[in-house]
Amino acid sequence: RGQIEAESKLVGVRLGWLIASEAFLAAAYATVLTVPHNPAQSWFTHQANQLYSAIPIAGMTLAFVVGISIWAALWAMGKRRKEYDDFLDRPNFLPAGTVCKTIYYGGSTAPFFVPALTIAGWIYIFLVGSPK
Repeated sequence: RGQIEAESKLVGVRLGWLIASEAFLAAAYATVLTVPHNPAQSWFTHQANQLYSAIPIAGMTLAFVVGISIWAALWAMGKRRKEYDDFLDRPNFLPAGTVCKTIYYGGSTAPFFVPALTIAGWIYIFLVGSPK
């Protein structure tokens, strides 16, 4: 049971770091969008256009890597929970205080879907957006 709790805490930490790092990337992306097109400083505009493409790729990569670690932790928690159920010899045992299975399992939807939706958002920005 301690391993399940430790994995759960790690999922929360990973999710928090993912959201914070994606927020910084989104802020950087918004800053790049404000770069004016100035022929006198074409080198600067060229670098901004490179960042325009690089930031979504970095966001997708980060969300994918962190998503894999979160999904692996969720898988490990499920496996440990099954082992715990088998040890107690009580199938589908839920910890005390749990209202119902829907609420218990619903808690893992955010860690599961946040990385996937983040990747989808960056893909949309990468494919639909265009530099000035």
